[in-house]
Amino acid sequence: MTPTRSLFLETLRLVDGIADNPDLHRERMRRALASINAPDVTPDLSLQNLPVPPAFRHGCVKCRIVYGPDGLCPPTFEHYTPRVLSRIALVDGNGLDYGHKYADRSGLARLLALRGDCDDILIVQDGHITDLSFANVVFRDRQGGLVTPSRPLLPGTRRRALLSAGVIAERPVRVEDLGDFVGFYPINAMMDLGDAPLIPCKALVRTGL
Repeated sequence: MTPTRSLFLETLRLVDGIADNPDLHRERMRRALASINAPDVTPDLSLQNLPVPPAFRHGCVKCRIVYGPDGLCPPTFEHYTPRVLSRIALVDGNGLDYGHKYADRSGLARLLALRGDCDDILIVQDGHITDLSFANVVFRDRQGGLVTPSRPLLPGTRRRALLSAGVIAERPVRVEDLGDFVGFYPINAMMDLGDAPLIPCKALVRTGL
């Protein structure tokens, strides 16, 4: 049996059956496989080769692909519904390693268990802001500038695309810097900046930090 830690997960946004940022997703899959010296089984993510069922060829759809040294599992599809976030718990995530998008999310689940009555967590490592449990973050400063933390748990494809386009900048963001910002946007493969709500920093709840 393939060890759980050797299985990876890739999540893609499909719009009318077409994958968003396919080259960035394939590049990340290649890096993950190379990290365990596994053969490159990266699929062609074009509309012609991704087996999207007819019921999921319209609108915004979440496609999940689990893969590893033994190859690819059949992709799964679901219609996408954005999360509603109103309270976020700041939690200590020191020791958590999520440098690749692992299918095993047990480490994140343990931190999520600390959120109390909050909707999600914003993970802090060595005093630095990293990510939500499911998304990178982009902070909006008081002058309207957009900044993403330079120490994410997992550099996402959406984050990379926005950095490459010069839409956002990257710099260290520490807990004590939060007062410099009016709020932050969650971004991931499913959510671009224009799709994400601005979550005010006053929605952050400190849990033992």
